[in-house]
Amino acid sequence: MSNIAEGFARKTDRDFAHFLDMARGSCSEVQSLLYVALDVGYLSQQQFEGLYESADATAALISRLTTYLRSHDGAKRTPARTSATPKLNDSGLRTPNSAREEATCPAGGRSGIRAEQAILGA
Repeated sequence: MSNIAEGFARKTDRDFAHFLDMARGSCSEVQSLLYVALDVGYLSQQQFEGLYESADATAALISRLTTYLRSHDGAKRTPARTSATPKLNDSGLRTPNSAREEATCPAGGRSGIRAEQAILGA
């Protein structure tokens, strides 16, 4: 997630895509560590399979966003800034849904949900 955040703060889609490549590599690292956790008995086979599939799905989403950004290569963008206070859950952390609601996409300032739909072709 840190690579995605750092890339989003960059000024060009090309730079953002570069950081997304690193994030996709991190998904592979997670999958590798899932094998270790399975081998030492920290995870059941069912837990392993669910988490592995989640990492696969995440890597696929990142890949589609990277493809989209590279198809608009060279476009300059201004990272979104929000003046609203982030929504926090009971633990004081931002929730995935609050981040999605606040985020804007480099694709014409669409909301995060609309951007996901554009990437997924929905």
